[in-house]
Amino acid sequence: MKGATRPTSPISATDLSPIVGLSREDETWLAEIAKKANTDTLCLGIGTSREIQQSPVVSYDSQTGTWWAGRFIGEISYQGRTLRILPRFGMPALMRWLSRVWGVRLLASTGTYAHGKIWLWELIARLWSNRFLLAAKHGLPRIRAEEVHIGTSVRGRLLVQETALNLQSGRQNLVSRTRSRRIDPRIGGIILGAHQHLQRELADGDAGGAWLSSRGQELVRELRAAIDRAAIDDAWRSRNPIRYTPINESFRAAVDLSLVILRGRPFMSSADGTAEVYGVLLDMAEIWELYLYHLIRDGLPEVEVLHTGRSPDAVFWLLNGRGTDHIGAMKPDILVSSRDGVRRLVLDAKYKTTTPSPGRPYGVLREDLYQMAAYLSVASAPSSLLDGGLLYPQSTHVASLAQRSPFRIDRSDAKFFFFGIDCDQSHHVGAFTPGEMEFVSGLRKHVIAEN
Repeated sequence: MKGATRPTSPISATDLSPIVGLSREDETWLAEIAKKANTDTLCLGIGTSREIQQSPVVSYDSQTGTWWAGRFIGEISYQGRTLRILPRFGMPALMRWLSRVWGVRLLASTGTYAHGKIWLWELIARLWSNRFLLAAKHGLPRIRAEEVHIGTSVRGRLLVQETALNLQSGRQNLVSRTRSRRIDPRIGGIILGAHQHLQRELADGDAGGAWLSSRGQELVRELRAAIDRAAIDDAWRSRNPIRYTPINESFRAAVDLSLVILRGRPFMSSADGTAEVYGVLLDMAEIWELYLYHLIRDGLPEVEVLHTGRSPDAVFWLLNGRGTDHIGAMKPDILVSSRDGVRRLVLDAKYKTTTPSPGRPYGVLREDLYQMAAYLSVASAPSSLLDGGLLYPQSTHVASLAQRSPFRIDRSDAKFFFFGIDCDQSHHVGAFTPGEMEFVSGLRKHVIAEN
């Protein structure tokens, strides 16, 4: 039709799911997104580690002729259009998982999430709050500043040479110097500016001002008392590099995220002339892993739980050579052991679909089985037998594998478990959903009861 304009409504999808109802123009646009969107650049890390395993935002299955969303959620924009990817288990489940990770209760909106960016900004605000409070654990960023005083009395240290020159000129003044600690105007201004931006973005949402704890609000008030509005704009618009002292180094992550927020269009993943991809993504695989770690730690206080998946150092090595010569760093997600160290359990979180196909008749990927087999082969010892388990969102196929567990790796005494966690009970208001309690009880049996 003449005069028709290109549609600008967002393409909506859920993670790890087919994208339906696409026009030919939509598919052409998604093909460009698949090529240009760099998930490593677009993704905000929830935890302290920034390690993101590369994976496409969207992909095309040529066998079925279907476009699929990857494991990321969020929004990205390109050429005036937006792709919005929501969590496939729903916003209440995501909020429950993040509540477990951050130790604060998040409530899911009842109406605004599916129709705007409020849901994404609330998650960014919670992440920002978490980084800010972690950085300010021992107080706000401060620098030592010197002030010179000229007058009839000495304040601090007398500057003899300067005072002598002053007296020689006929002015009967003393020159002295004090050193004081004050809030770093550059770091403090950037953080305060980001807080103000988040308040504006969330003004009409269900989060309101509740996304920042009372401790955070107290710190913000202290920043406001020390930094004026003009200094805020100067702080984040300046192109000069930020100088971090050993004391203020903890604020680097909070400042980096604050600058992203203040730029308004959070991340740019690639550019081809004026064709740029902007947006923010969250890695559901990372969220799932962190959620399970905190769930196990909260549910089994009687055991030791270590989160090793995001560690920069190897937990095990596949190949050991002479001396310190090693090949194949191995970092399972979670290690669980009883307090007396009798038995350990190595767990790997798998935020994946488990629908059987010709390539995976049991619904699980062969490489995931190989990975766990490698962990068990290098980490087990006669005096400390290590069992293993893969942790999936619950499905019919995972439930079947869980009922048949434990399996045994050929020619090994190590046990191999499949665990499924019910993700559809997130409206439950208690500390643990029934699905979470069932999962934790199963782990307790394997870690404690058998010792």
